[in-house]
Amino acid sequence: MNTCNKLLAILFLSAALILAVNALAASVSLSSSSGNGYALVTVTSSGFTSYSNDFYNTGFYIDGNWTGQTCPGSAGPDSSVANCSLPIRMPIALGPHAVTGRNPVPPTGETGTATYNVVAPTTSIVPTCGPPGTPVTVTGHNYPATYPVGIWFDGGFSGISSNASEAGDVTISFPMPAYAYGNHTISVHSVIPTIDSVNFTISTNCAGFVAFVVGSKGATVTHPDGSSGPLLPAQGLQMGDVIETGAGQSVSVQAIDDTQFTLGQNAKLTVDEYVYDPDTGEGSAHYSFLRGVFVYTSGLIGHNNPDGVHVQVPVGNLGIRGTEFIVQIDPCSTTQEVDLIDGELDITPQTSGVTNIVDAPVTVRFDASTVTTSLLTQATFDSLSNQLFQTTGAVTFAAWQIQYFGCTNNNPAADPAADPDGDGQNNMAEFLTGTDPTNSASYFHITSVVQTNNNFLISWMTGIGRTNALQVGSGAGGSYATNFADIFTVTNTVGATTNHLDVGGATNTPTRYYRVRLVP
Repeated sequence: MNTCNKLLAILFLSAALILAVNALAASVSLSSSSGNGYALVTVTSSGFTSYSNDFYNTGFYIDGNWTGQTCPGSAGPDSSVANCSLPIRMPIALGPHAVTGRNPVPPTGETGTATYNVVAPTTSIVPTCGPPGTPVTVTGHNYPATYPVGIWFDGGFSGISSNASEAGDVTISFPMPAYAYGNHTISVHSVIPTIDSVNFTISTNCAGFVAFVVGSKGATVTHPDGSSGPLLPAQGLQMGDVIETGAGQSVSVQAIDDTQFTLGQNAKLTVDEYVYDPDTGEGSAHYSFLRGVFVYTSGLIGHNNPDGVHVQVPVGNLGIRGTEFIVQIDPCSTTQEVDLIDGELDITPQTSGVTNIVDAPVTVRFDASTVTTSLLTQATFDSLSNQLFQTTGAVTFAAWQIQYFGCTNNNPAADPAADPDGDGQNNMAEFLTGTDPTNSASYFHITSVVQTNNNFLISWMTGIGRTNALQVGSGAGGSYATNFADIFTVTNTVGATTNHLDVGGATNTPTRYYRVRLVP
């Protein structure tokens, strides 16, 4: 092959490579790869070729069908007809859809494809039960953007509807119609096939629903028929239900008259009676609170019928009159505390039977026969609420005592200086180090020192969330050194043990000693 032919071959090969690279570079990307149907998604074409002498705009297709949209402008060196970003409506049908950009550059054209997945809508309703007329709210997500969403009752259209937002969200509030008592299906319809449904129970026994649950285990509800199960968000509560929380648990409940109460850990409450007419805002309610802590805020019943709401506690009865208060019941004590920040309470000790009317703001301490009061400030009330429910800050010692021993006093095992599990560390030490005071194998200590070649691996037990510093000191003749120094600091976030490799520790002289300290 002569020199000219070789040069032509090289030029031809280079051109072929350039075309191949351009074809591979052409691509389409989406501002979101999944979401609701008919969503407005930005589609971007990149790497497509634009020729100044030809009018080849990049066009966009969904599932092989042209959307009617192409990159704008005229052919030119700025390549705006080939590479651009456009807002394009996605399909409504559920599932994956191919979004393709095409530029018919001779001889074979260029394409790039991305996938958008239309997810199924989800719907919830709160509350989930109540008498006819109960105000309810249906909330939906991932419905087709801007399309109307209608409410159907047991297969028939209710005439109630609202348009979904661009993000596919919809919120519809309405009073529950006067349907027959029992279970009913509330269907939420949009463009086929996006239909979802929830259930609502029309019942005079309904008291409200669970607003939220904090903690991973321990909160349960036991029904009047003896059946029980975990408490779940949006779950309906019936008259006669018994609510219990375990260690580290709190539960917020909203009654259908807007009464709200939050139970702290190790608490127990029974809904003895609950009757409410949403048309008049009147009714009556009776609760039995047996242990733990809860914050109560009155709803319409307490405001409209002050004599109609009562909370029974182990040593007496509380009559509620448009009130916000905290109740603390220590099962190890015969004295109970109520911190009243707003409204009025009627307190009737069990033995004396004498009703004491107290007005906010006040702290009330009472037993079966006597009642004493002292001034309460808003700051003190907020501080108590924060400590009892651990909304911010570190766990308090009182909350820790309740978690492990059920009470803060009148129980020798809960005393700060007590060592109920006999591991040599008292309750205050176990609280500070984060270990379990009821498990003798759980205490703050070095568990092993293992030599690996010229190194020492030191392991120790500590509490989750605690920061420790491993220290080292030297000594001669078997005596402990007094000049320990930190060599490693760590905050334990997972599990009950941690460790550190002291590289070269086995080659040090004189004798090397280790200890671990708690970092405040």
